Amino acid sequence: MYKQSAYTLNFALTRRQFRSTVFVVIESSEQQTIAQLAQRLVGVYPQVDPTHVSRIVQEEYARFDGRPIRDFIPLFVERKANGALTKLEASSIITEGARPAPQPSVR
Repeated sequence: MYKQSAYTLNFALTRRQFRSTVFVVIESSEQQTIAQLAQRLVGVYPQVDPTHVSRIVQEEYARFDGRPIRDFIPLFVERKANGALTKLEASSIITEGARPAPQPSVR
C-alpha cells in the first residue's frame, strides 16, 4: 500500500489552495471587467439613467452564472447590453436622473 509522506500531503494542500486562489483572482478580474463595461456604457448612453444601465449589465451578466468557460462572457454581456440599451434609447424611454445628450460644439 502506498504511504503519503508529509511532503506529498503538503504539496497537495498547497496545490488545492493555489487552484482556489486562481479561481478567486479570475472571478475578481471578471467582475472588474463587468464594472468597467457598465461605466463605459453609461458614457455611451447618456440619455439612460446610469442605475438602469448598471442593472441591465448585471442582468445580462447573471445569465452566464455557472457556465464553465468564462473567457468571452464580458464580450457577450456587452453585446446583449448594447442591444437592450439601443432598443431602450430608440423607444425614447428616458428615466429620471438621466443626463442630457452632449451637444456637438459649433465653431
